[in-house]
Amino acid sequence: MGDRDHRAAWLIPLEERRRLYGGTAPADPGPLTEAERDALRDRLNAGGASARGLRPREWEAWNAMTVIRPPERIAELVQEIRADRQRRDLDQSTQHYADGILQAIAWATGVTRAAPLSGRHADGALPTVGEMEREQREALDRLQAGAFPPGRGQSFVVGVEACLMWLCASCDDPPW
Repeated sequence: MGDRDHRAAWLIPLEERRRLYGGTAPADPGPLTEAERDALRDRLNAGGASARGLRPREWEAWNAMTVIRPPERIAELVQEIRADRQRRDLDQSTQHYADGILQAIAWATGVTRAAPLSGRHADGALPTVGEMEREQREALDRLQAGAFPPGRGQSFVVGVEACLMWLCASCDDPPW
């Protein structure tokens, strides 16, 4: 197991906990600096590093950030979807999935104010990761309930969810 004990803290006797963790410095409760936030954004964009496993200060900073992915990569994704729509005869389900992606991007980048599923507006000019995660939960709730936007179907909801997960760096794979 290495030098860390991965048992739950309440299962480790007090004296053993003091021996194991006695020299551990307390976590810094202050917010991340701008340089630390930039480094976090770079790390999340590097691939292979999702938002899972963040330390508490990093998680709080990430939750308050806006879109994690670089604007250039988002623009490339939009162009790729539009080009595929012109080049290929996409079935209706794939069209709805693409619409979900594009609507999620429009909301996350401030092109539209209303979230694609809930219709909620962001508290600021752009939605934070926390607000985008609420919209992801909305997508999951709709998928479980079978409640899809009229004329859009399940694929639209899946497109919104997949895109928001990628924009927030909750996953590495782009939705398209």
